[in-house]
Amino acid sequence: MHAQYSGLGSGTIELPYVITTCSQLQEIGDDPTAHYVLGNDIYCEESELWNDGNGFIPIGGGQDFWGTLDGNSFTIYDLYINRPEENNIGLFHTIEGGEVKNLTLERAYVRGNGRVGALAGQSSDGDYFNISVIDSIVISEDIYFGSNVGGIVGFSEDSITIENCSFNGTVTGYNYVGGLLGNGYGGGSEIYIIDSYNEGVISGKSGVGGLVGVSSYIHEISNSYNTGSVVGFYRVGGLVGYSQYDISITDSYNEGSISGYYRVGGLVGGVEEKVTILRSYNEGPISSLLENYDPEEYDLPSWIDQYVCVGGLVGAAWKSDISKSYNLGNMQALGGSRSVGGILGCGGLVDIQETYNKGDIETELTISRMVSIDGVGGLVGMAINMKLMNTYNAGNLSVSYWNDCTEYFTDGYLYFSCGYFPFSGGLVGTSMVSSVRNSYNRGDITIAESQEELAEGGVGGLFGLLLMDEWMINDIVNNFEKDFVERVTTYIAELINNFAVGLITNLYTGDNVFVGGLVGMFFAGNCTDNNCVDEYINFQNNWWFNGITKAIGTVVGDIFSIPQMYSEEQEEGRFERASTMEIFKTYSHKVYNTDPEWDFNTIWNSVYDGKGYPVLGIQSLVMPSAPVASVVSGTYSSGFNVSLSSSASTIRYTINGINPSCSTGIIYTGLIPISSSSVIKAIGCSDDVSSSLSEFTYIILPSGPTPDTTPSLTTLIKRKIYTPPTVLENLESSSEVQEEKEETKVEESKEVVFRIKIVDEKGNALVGAKVIFEGKEYITDMNGEIRVNGIESGEYVLKITHDGKEYEQGVVLGNSNLVTEVILEDTEKKDFPWWVVIAVGSVLLVTGVYAFRKKQI
Repeated sequence: MHAQYSGLGSGTIELPYVITTCSQLQEIGDDPTAHYVLGNDIYCEESELWNDGNGFIPIGGGQDFWGTLDGNSFTIYDLYINRPEENNIGLFHTIEGGEVKNLTLERAYVRGNGRVGALAGQSSDGDYFNISVIDSIVISEDIYFGSNVGGIVGFSEDSITIENCSFNGTVTGYNYVGGLLGNGYGGGSEIYIIDSYNEGVISGKSGVGGLVGVSSYIHEISNSYNTGSVVGFYRVGGLVGYSQYDISITDSYNEGSISGYYRVGGLVGGVEEKVTILRSYNEGPISSLLENYDPEEYDLPSWIDQYVCVGGLVGAAWKSDISKSYNLGNMQALGGSRSVGGILGCGGLVDIQETYNKGDIETELTISRMVSIDGVGGLVGMAINMKLMNTYNAGNLSVSYWNDCTEYFTDGYLYFSCGYFPFSGGLVGTSMVSSVRNSYNRGDITIAESQEELAEGGVGGLFGLLLMDEWMINDIVNNFEKDFVERVTTYIAELINNFAVGLITNLYTGDNVFVGGLVGMFFAGNCTDNNCVDEYINFQNNWWFNGITKAIGTVVGDIFSIPQMYSEEQEEGRFERASTMEIFKTYSHKVYNTDPEWDFNTIWNSVYDGKGYPVLGIQSLVMPSAPVASVVSGTYSSGFNVSLSSSASTIRYTINGINPSCSTGIIYTGLIPISSSSVIKAIGCSDDVSSSLSEFTYIILPSGPTPDTTPSLTTLIKRKIYTPPTVLENLESSSEVQEEKEETKVEESKEVVFRIKIVDEKGNALVGAKVIFEGKEYITDMNGEIRVNGIESGEYVLKITHDGKEYEQGVVLGNSNLVTEVILEDTEKKDFPWWVVIAVGSVLLVTGVYAFRKKQI
């Protein structure tokens, strides 16, 4: 038997209980199976004084909530819960199969031990729609069994859907920390994050993500983003910290700064199974600095020599399928050993297509004893069984050796292989079994000087190390305890239609760092068949212009795997190279226009560069950009002026239908007047090298639209429009700051609130009347009142429904210290126009439309 609810309604779907006060909000716990709706904004500042300072009691502690709560687009202000020794802490203790929607929590303070969320500590098969948490603080104190803390939900058991939800504030915990969801766990569960975002600061140690800390089962994120900073140590990601099973991310992005050490990614820190990413990106900076982590506090020796990976999109994943995505965030990895990549840090079964990196990468690293082949690459740090197609890197790589290696963890054991630095390549640091097609690097690579004498290493325009060693592959696969499945190519290494043009500068004066125009070091060993280089290597149509003479810096391996085949003469037969700038310009221009081996209709047509074909990606060296017009082609009602722009030194154009060239056509000097239907054909020219042809067609008709002269911009993903967070960004976790926040709570809550009372002609309060005010629906409380805020004084119209009748009445709101009474009157009894206004003492009567009187509170 449930306690009698103090408010209106019967708790059914048709007649839900109407909540108008914070005390009535607490009463949900008396009947957690019923249906509820907010009748107005709820003010809970007094909850800070409840229960000996512990605040609000989470709903559903005795029986899980499996009813519904419709916030009706209202806000709960200043909810206070301070229960650091209790689990399942939030507005709701546990929601099991229930539904919460259309609700905002603002200035909430929620603190618990484990399983903590502003809305719910724990959820089981819960659905959450249109939930916003604003300017709020969520804290978990558990450092032993799992914080499981999220901005909206702390821990989810079984499936959960979070749609059109957001968080702004701070979430703090130890592990499993997320901006929306801390931990999604449960057998066979599915997690869906749709049209949602985080703008808050998320911090923890392990499993820390801008949206989700950790997900244990199938996980899908679509059209969602993070702009808040994410700070952790172990498995840290802009959207997701760690996923134990498959995860899919579509049309989503991160712009917040990311900081961590072990498996860190702009979108996902680590994935145990497969990650699929489509049309998504990272633009936030990524830092991985060993100096930020105390060795004892973070137990570094247990992690330091494992597969430690940092990626612009994904830190580490066993299977990766990434397409039509990019990274623009700059990356730093300083101290220790890591594999670092502009898209993927490390992984196996890698398939990356139509994807690029433009973020710069700075490293100061060595390699670990366990891995020994750590790599740094513009796209991928280290990969086993990798396919790249239609990809490129334009970010610069700065590679330095970590000189403090021998001074770190010297208690009888060195966790690093000191004297080495990671293999580094414009596209890939280290790869075993690779197929790379139609891809290129145009980022510069700089190898810093070092006082240490380094052991053998490799740096290349495309690859730092190409490794062909079947024994090592098997060892790594067994270590991962994963099935290798079939290779991405029948070859060990397949490079077709690729080029490298970023300048390679080697400031290290020793002899053991080998630099190649395409590949720094090629290693072949332990092949099952003799002469497996000829059998398993396929290089076709690759070229470079980066200041390096040799295609491959060095070739090493056993004599059975490598016959005497890599003399200078034989190498030149396998690769092409442009030796001077003039040859390079001529060759590139020829390739772009005529060379059948470089087919731009089928081979290079889908490489993402934002400018067209990949040769245009190096247009500062070769080819200027095609001219762009200030007015797009179309039909217009009157004439206008058109301007042209290009990176070229000269633009030539025609309006007679003939294609211009670098020696023919009109030289563009200023605005081109268009007064009648015209076709402009234009090219850009630099050093007699032309861009592709641009064509703009304008039809002038009397009824056409006015031209839009705003330059058009095409991006990979259409961003959401958001307001950057302006609060809590510099929040300190000291008691002094907390006390200051608490002192200001009362002041912040003193916003102007107007009280409107609906009465009949006899002055009786009308309870349960529905009032539409400025588009929002309210329900009168036990005193016949509604409370509205966020408006200015002035005249308004109310739409009121009571006892089956509808009224439309006016009201004038002035002094917020007064209760404004609105009298419902029968207009049929009046025999004079509705617009006649009569002032009677303190009562202003507008006959037939409204009447109100004010009483001092």
